[in-house]
Amino acid sequence: MQRRALAQAAATAALLAVALAGCTGSDQSSGAVDSQTGGAGAASVPVPSGKYSTLPEPCTALSAGTLEDLLPGTADEESDEDAEEALAGEPDLTYDADRQVGCRWERETTEGGHKLELQFERIVSYDDEVSDDQQAAQIYAERAEEHDVDVSSGRPDLPDKAETGNASGGVPATGESGPPGGGKDGDAGASDEPGSGGSSGEAGGEDSEGGTGESTPGSTDASTDGSTDDSTGSGTGSPDGDSSPAETIAPRLLDDIGDESFLDDKTAGASSGVQRKVTVVFRTSNVVVTVTYDQWHTAGAEPTDGAELQQRAQQVADRLADQLAD
Repeated sequence: MQRRALAQAAATAALLAVALAGCTGSDQSSGAVDSQTGGAGAASVPVPSGKYSTLPEPCTALSAGTLEDLLPGTADEESDEDAEEALAGEPDLTYDADRQVGCRWERETTEGGHKLELQFERIVSYDDEVSDDQQAAQIYAERAEEHDVDVSSGRPDLPDKAETGNASGGVPATGESGPPGGGKDGDAGASDEPGSGGSSGEAGGEDSEGGTGESTPGSTDASTDGSTDDSTGSGTGSPDGDSSPAETIAPRLLDDIGDESFLDDKTAGASSGVQRKVTVVFRTSNVVVTVTYDQWHTAGAEPTDGAELQQRAQQVADRLADQLAD
């Protein structure tokens, strides 16, 4: 009798052990599945990198013919060496040519002179919730605000971070090491380099030979042959001829250069003459480009044609935007 009781107790203990083992395994397995499911749901979607991972060489972005038109000189006032040096340009000091580059040209005559500046800035966001394109759009908006340009209505809504790469038509960049402490400057993907030697060369060919049928920044349409009021900086001037006041009002948004762009035009008087500065800023994907075109003339010289300067600056910006898009 005692043996039978012991046998029954042992069998009961064995069944309880099996049951407990089954319950424990089920709980662990369920916990693992729940953990995996929760982890997948909690993981944030990585924002895509910007389209561009490099920048073009600014001092060779425009052809010699284009620069000659933008920066006219006087043959009897300078030697060939001086003219060549003026058209070569002076690069800006930079510590990272893949992030920010620039170049400037200046040429003077006895009646005044011209100055041209190009600046390229590749924007990289180090915020995991903000894409490069979104960060570039924010910086562009800040530049517009500095020039009293309202981009709230002219700039399209920023895309969702999961759609940013396709919204700009770009692809992720490659070949860059990540910055210390994080960031996505080195995210993997295909790179679209905006400034190759071939691109600049092709642009130069178009500029000097006119193969595309487009007018160079040095040429002007009949609509700009007339004179213009030097008060366009206040948004009231308009040239004679066929140009409408809207074409010379500044500052104003532009609708056909890059993803978004604006123009500003300011005039400053001095005892020695008058200076006029036209600025065009545009953004394409994660690159922000600034074109500044100055012209000044001495007292008594022929006044600057504001419509012509604006047209030239826009043509330079449009040409650079096309190079970046290639």
